[in-house]
Amino acid sequence: MRRPWYRLPMYDIYCDISASRYHRAPPQVLMLMPPVPLPELDPNRYQLASHPLITDVIKMPVHMFSANSNSTFCGKRINVRTWNTERPFGFSNKTAHGFEVTAPLCTLLTMAPYVSEFRLVMAMFEMCGTFSVFKPTPQMEVALEEHEREIRLSGCETWRRMVDAGGRKTSLWERPPLIELHELGRAVRTFGGMRGAKAFAAAAKAVTGSTASPFEIQASMLLGMSRRRGGRGFSIENNVELELDKGSKLISGGSRRYGDIVITSKDGGRQVVVECQGDAFHGSASASILDSDRVTGLQSMGYEVILVTHSQIRDPEKFEVLVRLIERKLGMAHRPMTERGAARERLMRDEIFCDWESL
Repeated sequence: MRRPWYRLPMYDIYCDISASRYHRAPPQVLMLMPPVPLPELDPNRYQLASHPLITDVIKMPVHMFSANSNSTFCGKRINVRTWNTERPFGFSNKTAHGFEVTAPLCTLLTMAPYVSEFRLVMAMFEMCGTFSVFKPTPQMEVALEEHEREIRLSGCETWRRMVDAGGRKTSLWERPPLIELHELGRAVRTFGGMRGAKAFAAAAKAVTGSTASPFEIQASMLLGMSRRRGGRGFSIENNVELELDKGSKLISGGSRRYGDIVITSKDGGRQVVVECQGDAFHGSASASILDSDRVTGLQSMGYEVILVTHSQIRDPEKFEVLVRLIERKLGMAHRPMTERGAARERLMRDEIFCDWESL
């Protein structure tokens, strides 16, 4: 007797910006979303246009590697990608929503041919960072409140929503990194020869560590990217644990302290700690503003500490003053930007000072 044959379900693989938006969405939101119809039940994807996961999270058009090799549904709703080489290990993950999604590293690779250099660096920084930016719709806000108990019991609270100084909920969510920095470097070697690999490798060089807000990314790119690419070419690291002695710990009121951005002189003899302060996208005011005791504690160890506001990096004239201050503290002579470098900086500014919620 012949065994019955069961056809395994086929899954679309969401990629590029669609996968990026899925990864940015908090699990608290995703767990409330119903699955989308399988491709075999909705071959032309007509039902996607009105599905809440698509309309409120992923948005149209959906970018995907289709489960149907004879797909004819390209258009305003769907953008079908092709992949002509062997997929790297761990290319995609199955979701609970009726499709697969490219893994974070592979999402960046599939984005690389279609986004600007600066936007790719921004996306890499965010995935390597400890935050995500996602603004729930009014309907989502109601659902999150109604299902608060189920969400708490589900264990989704590894993502924590930040509040501003007035206690109001923001679109900034604290979460574990999606990608570790060493994984980014390893992917550069793994992806060699694949489409987008060259742009991926160039962008990865600009990622200098784990950041906790868009503000830190903007400051890091302006200060750390090479002068040829529009930055100021400082040697920087993000989220660096600073060494404190017993007296400094006593003064600062803590055993550990991490610098948002640590800039080191070329000879390694001097360091400047840049702390990003007072921006709504940097968490609550109490969490972001260093008090005088902490500054004194760091300075007692020989660290030069500069507290930087968002307006100081956004305004080109204020930023120039900041750059000169850093150069002076590092014992460096001022180097004015070339005409080409200044043009690239203007282009970078147009890209990074954007609506981060819709990045």
